[in-house]
Amino acid sequence: MAAVSEGRGEPPRSTGGAIRALAAGCIGNFVEWYDFAIYSYSVTIIATLFFPEGNRAAAIIATFALYGVAFLARPVGGVFWGNLGDRIGRRTTLAVVVFIMGGATMLIGLLPTYGTIGILAPILLAVLRLVQGFSGGGEFTGSTSFISEYAPDEKRGLFASISATFTTLPSLLGGLTVFAAAAGLRGRGLRGVGLAHTVSSRGTIGPRRPVHTAQDG
Repeated sequence: MAAVSEGRGEPPRSTGGAIRALAAGCIGNFVEWYDFAIYSYSVTIIATLFFPEGNRAAAIIATFALYGVAFLARPVGGVFWGNLGDRIGRRTTLAVVVFIMGGATMLIGLLPTYGTIGILAPILLAVLRLVQGFSGGGEFTGSTSFISEYAPDEKRGLFASISATFTTLPSLLGGLTVFAAAAGLRGRGLRGVGLAHTVSSRGTIGPRRPVHTAQDG
C-alpha cells in the first residue's frame, strides 16, 4: 500500500468523500442516459422533423437507425475517455463528458429541419448522435471507476451497483419529459427538451467539484 501511495497514489477514503463521489457518479450516469431516453421517446417527432414526408415507416426506421449509431461510438469513447481519465484525472474528464453530451443534445434541439436544409438535416443529426455516443462511452465506465476508487473496500460492489441503478431511472423521467414538452409546445417539444437539458448538464458539475482524485493532485 505504501508503494501505491508514493507512486500514483490512491484517493483519500473518507466517508464524506465516498458519498460525494457516489452522488457525482450517479448524477452523471443519470444525465447521460436521460439523453438517450429522450431521443428514443422522441422518435416520432424526430422522424417528422428530420426526414422527408411520404414514407412514414421508412422515416421511423431511419430514426431508430440513428439511435443505434450512437452505440457504435460508445466503445471508442470508453477507451478514449478512460485513458484520458488515467492521465488528467477522472473528475475533470467526467465534467467534460457531461458538457459534451449536454451540448450535443441542445444542438439536436436547435437543428434546422428537413424542410429547411434538406438532406443535411439527418446528416447533422447522425453526427450529433455519434458525439452523444462518444461522450456516453466515457461516462458509465469512468464514473464506475471514480466511485470504486473512493468506496470503502468492503462496499465497493454496493457503491458500483447503486451507480448502475441510475442508468435505468432516466427512462421513466425521459418519457415524462418528452410527453410534457410535446403536449405543451405542440410539436416543438424536441427543441424545448434540448434547450432545457443544458440546465441538468450544468447541475451535474456541482457535486463533482468537492471531490478530488489522486490524479488531480
